[in-house]
Amino acid sequence: MKSKILSLAEDLVKSFTATPSQADSSGTAVAAGRSYRLTAGIKADLERHLERAKHVADPSEITPELLKSLGKMCGESPAELVAGELGSDQIGPRQTWKNQLANQVVQPLFVFYPQSLNDPSDNQSITAILERALSTGSLVKAAGSGHSYSDVATTPDFFINTHGLNRPADPVNPIAGQLKTDELRSTLPLALSPTNWPNYDPEKNRALFETEAGITIRNLNTSLESRNLGLMNMGGYDGQTIIGATSTSTHGSGITLGPFPDMVRSLVLATTGTWDGKTFGGKAPQTVALYRIEPADGITDPKKYSEPVIQLIQDDDCFRAVICSMGCFGVIYSVVLEVMQMY
Repeated sequence: MKSKILSLAEDLVKSFTATPSQADSSGTAVAAGRSYRLTAGIKADLERHLERAKHVADPSEITPELLKSLGKMCGESPAELVAGELGSDQIGPRQTWKNQLANQVVQPLFVFYPQSLNDPSDNQSITAILERALSTGSLVKAAGSGHSYSDVATTPDFFINTHGLNRPADPVNPIAGQLKTDELRSTLPLALSPTNWPNYDPEKNRALFETEAGITIRNLNTSLESRNLGLMNMGGYDGQTIIGATSTSTHGSGITLGPFPDMVRSLVLATTGTWDGKTFGGKAPQTVALYRIEPADGITDPKKYSEPVIQLIQDDDCFRAVICSMGCFGVIYSVVLEVMQMY
């Protein structure tokens, strides 16, 4: 079925009538029962997007670019065009997402599969998705493997599948904002390679392990094992993403073993909100804010923190709120866990 967005763009291009008296070669066009004024530049953008749609396997891939161009001609805002003119139930085709028990089912406007935080070559990076959401007035929710009973991850707008964010920190091919050993004030080693101790004592031999947040616990365990490490606690299932398990405070057994959030020492968050407290390093946000968040006595030395884009926040209240926030603070890109010697 053809997307309503594509049909709207086709109608606008076909019905365009230039107004000779306009110096910018603008004109009028009719679609969805309304008359619009288009500049020649917007018309050319729409034609280019429509031509691309003819040569891709899934024409809906062009929809985000079409939305940007359509938003430029809207009288009030892009959100007015999307939500008012078309209606949230008319934009399609929609994909269906449901959690593991199928007690939560949603058909979002778009399902995104980011593979980076802010890579300019990735048009589905987390920052690109949030920027699109801001420009269209859309809500964004991210989910992992769908093992929660709650509807907290559902949205009719922009839905993020986080499974493509699954790389551990690597000395050769680092993840975005990856911590460096010389930036730490923690005495624990940063496990970028197999970690060895002179004796076997998992209770005392600890390390720091950084990974993108969409990795499943199953794959995380494999990566940890390759570096002679293991999690301090686990739930009864390993198909969850690490940040899904953390954000919902998944726990295992044992009264002395804390839930997943207790293992978190640092995380990187992408959000459309801004922190009004003190930050270190990084770059002041223009639209999407990127923060590394830690407790006040966090593992990073703020004097040595050298990341050029991601700002460092070290605040107990902020950290405690975000580690078990169920996605309400933004999209968590990566996390640093305290782990133990493999047992």
